[in-house]
Amino acid sequence: MADENITQQTELQQGGGDDLFYVGSELGVQSGATDYKQKRSNLGFVSEEDLVAGNAILAGGVMSLGSMDYWVWATKYIINNVVYTIPISGQVTLSDGDGSNDRIDVFYIEISTLTFPATPSIGVSEGTPAATPVKPTLDLTDQVEVTFRLVPQSETSDGTTTVELIYAENTGAAAEWNNSDLPTGGNLADATDPYAGTVSCTIPAITGTDALAWTDTGTHTFDLTARLQFAMRATGFGSDSKIQIKLINSSSAAYWVKTLSLSDFLSVGFVSDTTTWQLIQLRFSDFQASSKSETDYDRIEFSFTATPQVELDRMDIQTTINQPFIEEASGNTLRFHRRLTAAEVKTLGTTPITILNKPGNGKAISLIRSFAKLNWGSVAFDNNPINLTIDGNVSIWTITPFLSATAKTTKIFRAATNATTNAEIEENKALLVEGTDSAATGNSTVDLYITFEIVTL
Repeated sequence: MADENITQQTELQQGGGDDLFYVGSELGVQSGATDYKQKRSNLGFVSEEDLVAGNAILAGGVMSLGSMDYWVWATKYIINNVVYTIPISGQVTLSDGDGSNDRIDVFYIEISTLTFPATPSIGVSEGTPAATPVKPTLDLTDQVEVTFRLVPQSETSDGTTTVELIYAENTGAAAEWNNSDLPTGGNLADATDPYAGTVSCTIPAITGTDALAWTDTGTHTFDLTARLQFAMRATGFGSDSKIQIKLINSSSAAYWVKTLSLSDFLSVGFVSDTTTWQLIQLRFSDFQASSKSETDYDRIEFSFTATPQVELDRMDIQTTINQPFIEEASGNTLRFHRRLTAAEVKTLGTTPITILNKPGNGKAISLIRSFAKLNWGSVAFDNNPINLTIDGNVSIWTITPFLSATAKTTKIFRAATNATTNAEIEENKALLVEGTDSAATGNSTVDLYITFEIVTL
């Protein structure tokens, strides 16, 4: 299902690749659990195992456009043991949810080698609705998965993504943020061919350095799982052209910063020689912090240095609700991050949450080191421990006391006193987080950080 507004560049590289490649995909949530194999290739880093397997996304991602529309992009990927560096991007639309059951849809890149150079396209493989849905199987001879998405029953709009709109129609507060800085000659209401809506923001060519900024009426908590997304149109980037983006706390002057040269833009799917609009997705986890203590921001600033005319439109910050994140630490060691909402924490006693799926026959999840951070809200939980459990067995690691804390708290999981030797690692068992009792009160979130490996028994 390729969209007509797809940009491509004809370049092919065959053979091997680097050891690690960063990837920006952000979907891939299945009933709150993590398919760690898919995450290793599409949400964190690509390992030697992925390269040997012959199919992997090395640089690519998916972003929500609202409703059931998504923007899919990739700039480097392996299909059937061939490394391709042919940029591809475009919009796809998922079908509405089934009236009776959930399903899983897979976003993929397909390569056609019938012509030279090879031609990529974007597709979606729609899963079969079922009480326990299964991911569709791709043809690995010419397709590679970018990521997947659980489509809940009767869903007609993506309910797993929260959107903070910065700029779209230049309306300012309360629908958008207020413009607080504009380069000389800049136009916040250019009605000439906007990406969406009626206007876009045009910044003239900058020979030195100048800034564009928006400021909100309140602050926002910096979230490592969030993404900054915007439409951009520009040609003529030079080797000295740079755009620096800062998320700033106006009160403390602390900030998070990312500087992008042409090569950085190319790595996230930007094609430099086209005059069409393109969507850019930047992960907050790639921004560098100026302060270890600041947690909030209320201003975003674009600083242009030696840039050609740049047009911007439809800028927002997106966070996928309960989005797990896994990255490869070293070798076979993996790190996991998952935020629990207050509602999830309250029901851990009766509704444990699967956070790592079964690794497969002959394999097991081996925990190395884990800790949890309670992000204090304003009301304490009236239950206490939080436990990690191998599915079907007693708790193996625990933190207690923990949930009843009345301030931001970070603690390490310790081996539970009731954990038996054979309960600590078992073949093909999922990892769950649970509590001993459910809570009636409490409004804090909890971040889980788990270092583990998948061992072959």
